[in-house]
Amino acid sequence: MNFLIDEQLKLILEFPKIGRKTDIDNVYIKVIYKYLLYYEFQNGDLHILTIRNGSKNPDTLKI
Repeated sequence: MNFLIDEQLKLILEFPKIGRKTDIDNVYIKVIYKYLLYYEFQNGDLHILTIRNGSKNPDTLKI
């Protein structure tokens, strides 16, 4: 799993808008297997907000 996450992070660094845009400004979601990686990219810096199982209720997410 770490390998999958590492590879996706490399893609995000190269193409910051590769993820799906959320309703929150500058926050994107990248699907990695059965997990959702929430991130933002500001001023050249990647900020991982959370990684959660895709089966969890999205209404419980707090960013």
